[in-house]
Amino acid sequence: MRYRDQLFHLRLWEDTSDNTTIAKLIQKIKKLEAGLSDINFDSNEISKLSQRIEKLEAAVESLPQTEGEKLRSQPPRNAAKKSSSPKKRQSIQPEPLIQSRLAERLGIHPSTITRRRDRDDFKAWGQHLDPEGWAWEYSWEDQTYYPV
Repeated sequence: MRYRDQLFHLRLWEDTSDNTTIAKLIQKIKKLEAGLSDINFDSNEISKLSQRIEKLEAAVESLPQTEGEKLRSQPPRNAAKKSSSPKKRQSIQPEPLIQSRLAERLGIHPSTITRRRDRDDFKAWGQHLDPEGWAWEYSWEDQTYYPV
């Protein structure tokens, strides 16, 4: 039975029934229908919003570090100067990760990894963000990121 036919039968029931509960339900359905007709899903607007979000994410990535991050990344004043080598690694290599887990580890949004994984500097970029200094490589075969 089509929706309009169902609505017609409900209206008939409303006219012939003393049951106020059904009448209230019909009124609520009519209000919902009226409200849905006001909603306009414009795919162009959704596309524009998606593009703006991507631009904002890119802008956030390029922002300089906050003062707190700068202070945490600096060695203690009494410590010897560090060499320019990458961050010290754990002796145990991390397990391969799916994209969402790698994004958590690097402290970024998963879509950022998708955008950057095909770039030549992906390994160096990931190594810079990794808390233990590991570089990561994407495997198209199993869609997993491996530490290198």
